[in-house]
Amino acid sequence: MFFAPMPLEQADAPFDNDDFLFEPKIDGQRLELAFIQGRTHLFTRHGNDVTRQYPELHFVPVADGHDVVLDGEVAYVNPENGLIQFEPLMQRVRMKKKSQINDAKSRIPVRYFVFDILYYNGEDLRDQPLSARKELLANVMTGNQYFKLMTAQHRRGTALFQAAKQLQLDGIVGKRKSSPYIELPSDNWQTINIYHPAEVSFVGYRKHRFGWLFRNASGTINGVIEHPVSHASQETFLELTKPYISGEDRNHVYLEAAIKGRIRFRSGTRNGMVRLPELIEIGSSNPNRSISMH
Repeated sequence: MFFAPMPLEQADAPFDNDDFLFEPKIDGQRLELAFIQGRTHLFTRHGNDVTRQYPELHFVPVADGHDVVLDGEVAYVNPENGLIQFEPLMQRVRMKKKSQINDAKSRIPVRYFVFDILYYNGEDLRDQPLSARKELLANVMTGNQYFKLMTAQHRRGTALFQAAKQLQLDGIVGKRKSSPYIELPSDNWQTINIYHPAEVSFVGYRKHRFGWLFRNASGTINGVIEHPVSHASQETFLELTKPYISGEDRNHVYLEAAIKGRIRFRSGTRNGMVRLPELIEIGSSNPNRSISMH
């Protein structure tokens, strides 16, 4: 049993609203868990079955063993500092061998942060308001070392956003208490992401599946901006870079480090790459040629 996940709209800034509750945003993998007739199945947001990938999540702490479908986020929590880290989770995602996966249960254990219940004991709950689903979820499920009920803050999204920054989280999510669970985009669920700014130089671009290559002055931040790259901004960038082309190979065109710009990104990796970078502004040594992207 799989239900299409409810999408999130992106909000520009945190807000306070009596009609909303706010949750921490977990930097992990959206995961739907179906526990039906004593058997567990795990699905990604696209409906891919990843049950074998997380054997520690097969024993679901649900009252009376009733059938249930849960929505949540699977993540790795570093036991030494309590920080949620994306790279170890990606190691789990990529594992194929059963022996590797079983070993990872103790070496890289995951935790499932549950924030919604969609089905319980034969009843489809998606038409019920979020507040009612949350109340039921708290009554039928208990946490353990692998399952954790997501905490929520009523009304005060701004305060939770500041706390999320202090805890080095990915951001927060605001959810309208009266909202049903639907698969169409709406402003009922809104994500407010935490971004980190950086000054970079654009050093080239990818020819196929276009993307801008960048790095900062020290080389500690590197990456490719590819989403979203509109046709208009791509054409603008290609025109701007023509005087600075220094060479190319089969896959890339390279530039002298003359195209400056500003980006923002959500998190970084241990090897200096950044995840989910977005372009704020591109320019050149001539400030009259700077182009804002926002």
